Amino acid sequence: MKRRVILLIVLSGIFLSCKFSKYDEDYYYKIEENINGIELSCYGTGFGKYGQMLELKSTSIEDCFNETGFSVQTTSTDSNNTSYNELYLDFILNGYISSFTADFEILKVQGIASFKISYTDNDDKETSLSTKFAQNAEFSINKEVKKISVYFKGYKFFPDSYSSISYKEEMTESEYKEMYKGHQVNNIFTIKNVCLNN
Repeated sequence: MKRRVILLIVLSGIFLSCKFSKYDEDYYYKIEENINGIELSCYGTGFGKYGQMLELKSTSIEDCFNETGFSVQTTSTDSNNTSYNELYLDFILNGYISSFTADFEILKVQGIASFKISYTDNDDKETSLSTKFAQNAEFSINKEVKKISVYFKGYKFFPDSYSSISYKEEMTESEYKEMYKGHQVNNIFTIKNVCLNN
């Protein structure tokens, strides 16, 4: 009897570790473009049973430089609220940059788990500019940098608890329980009006 219980525990552990393993190779797309000497790289990763579930909503990453904006929709066929999607957007510069500005839009701000804007210098040191989502970003940098990176992490499903939501905005706990708890997050992330001054 003891053997059966131990075997069951071991098999359960193996099953869970496989079910929620990270699929770093599971890219549904990777975009790389060169626009006016700036290399842009955009890709996604996913954690959960079905890995990454991202869908392009724009025809070109170049739209991040204008009012149209570059948009990606996150979705999922997972059934577990601990799974998430990640989006990485790099502006590879290898030169002097004085400032970075951009506008962001997110369809469901409550679906953001985390957000970061950073730059990497010539010594490969990453410096965070912001770890809080805001619709408008404006930063002075004034140095030689390799790249500026925008990182977005979104829930596939809203968390079970109101306290786990990073960006509650005006949403009350009762509204959360009624409208969001346990529901799938189909979110749209947009970056536009990017300006890199040198």
